[in-house]
Amino acid sequence: EKREYIVLAGYLSSSADSDPEFYNSTLDSLINDEYLGKWFPFFQDTTKIDRRGIERLHKAVAIGHAKAEAFRVLAWEHVHESISDDDLAELLEKLQSLENGINVAIEILRNRFHETEEKQIQHSKKLIETACIFLISYPFTKSHLWQNNANYSLAQIAKVCFNSKYGAKFFLKTCEHFAKFASEYQISSIEYSDLFKTIARVNPLVFLDVFLENKMNIENYKPHLVFRDDFYENDFLIDQIEIEVLISWCEITPQTRYQLLASVSKLFSISKETKELTLNPNIYLLFNKAPNLSIMIHHLSKSASPLSWSGSLAELISKRAELIKGLFVHENEEVKSWAKEQYSSLQKEAKYANEEEEKRNRFYNERFE
Repeated sequence: EKREYIVLAGYLSSSADSDPEFYNSTLDSLINDEYLGKWFPFFQDTTKIDRRGIERLHKAVAIGHAKAEAFRVLAWEHVHESISDDDLAELLEKLQSLENGINVAIEILRNRFHETEEKQIQHSKKLIETACIFLISYPFTKSHLWQNNANYSLAQIAKVCFNSKYGAKFFLKTCEHFAKFASEYQISSIEYSDLFKTIARVNPLVFLDVFLENKMNIENYKPHLVFRDDFYENDFLIDQIEIEVLISWCEITPQTRYQLLASVSKLFSISKETKELTLNPNIYLLFNKAPNLSIMIHHLSKSASPLSWSGSLAELISKRAELIKGLFVHENEEVKSWAKEQYSSLQKEAKYANEEEEKRNRFYNERFE
């Protein structure tokens, strides 16, 4: 079956220039063919897609012989380039009505936007607005996540849309959509890490309003649903936002916002420069700026011990303990006292972890003797 349509596509391609009348009349008839019509987008791809080709694709969507997956050919390299932004937007709007059409449309948009930043391409108002509507209406499901790398695709589209003057007005609504899905456990910021990091960097103040403060009052939403722990303690979502921006946001209502920031901040992080474990730079902001230091310390204490790890747990805890010693010279007495308590506690944990690791090693060694 596949071989048959490829043979016909090859024949059509060769006749596109030599006999354009035959070529066009054949394509016109293929749209309505119950059997060959399901491959129609591949036949249309046999030459550059012009105005007549666009009209045929619209008709193919309406007739329905071709399933959404067949239109994925438009995402292939250079295929969509002859189609104007506005024409592509209209086609994608109709394609969305087909089963799984939203995912195919997202893949086509991702490839359309692929070189936007590098080549400084200015897309039309209609295409940007259409892409934004797709983001607002995207149905997050587990199957969609693994289809065509939805996380990466949506992140690329969001980056182009929300950096455009035409897409800025959709940003708040998109964040609200994502937060609602998070509240229903249908989207995870770990599975869609690229997407959430992108929108956090594009408009951090609105991002904090929606996802940290829940300014939209979304029922059952809690910040921990989005600001989740990262296994390797690097690239925390909150760390995508510059410290200066965090300060300006917190200072609007410091009594509540510093506490919220502390609740999603971690005591340790991986340095972007050295790739080594270090004290999170944001904690100094919390120590120096927060109105209620005790509350900040309470939140940070929760992340003193690792919840997940690879390799030796004893070594990791010992390293954390040594890093905390850096706070022994902090100017604030409460911070110094707390740091010494945490150091002592971590030392005990490291000793216990080391004893358990030695027991396991002895057990495995004895089994093989």
